[in-house]
Amino acid sequence: FGKENAADIYPEYYILKINNFNDMTKDNLDEWIYFFKHNTVKDGFQAKGLIKASEILDQDKLTPEERKAYDYMMWQRSKDLSDIASSKLEGELEGMKKGREERERLTNELEKERTEREKEREQFTNDLEKEHAEREKERVEFEKEREVLLAEITQLKQDKQT
Repeated sequence: FGKENAADIYPEYYILKINNFNDMTKDNLDEWIYFFKHNTVKDGFQAKGLIKASEILDQDKLTPEERKAYDYMMWQRSKDLSDIASSKLEGELEGMKKGREERERLTNELEKERTEREKEREQFTNDLEKEHAEREKERVEFEKEREVLLAEITQLKQDKQT
């Protein structure tokens, strides 16, 4: 294994004589030894995993009736949390559905408004073209009348000179 000593491969074991422990906690190891010796955790203990171990020990100390009640309470709590999560998900889905419906409604309204504006624009363009055509027709008629009048004036001038 590329190791020179057996101690480099095998784990080290420590024997803790908790009966010789004087109940003075200076570090995390002392807190664990106190827990093993007294099956309790003092306020202020901060060793990693100690709170969880204490909770498990407390559960193991329950009578069968208390254990059954505790298990039911935990099951009910889990069910309640699941119901809450499911309700939240259902609410989010309902909100998304309403959002899609609102988006579709607004899209339809926008399309209808665009169609109406396009029709109005088309009608305005047609009206403008008709008006332009009428003015052009009037201009052409005016030019014809003007030419006739100019021809008559020219004829009258010639008649007057002769």
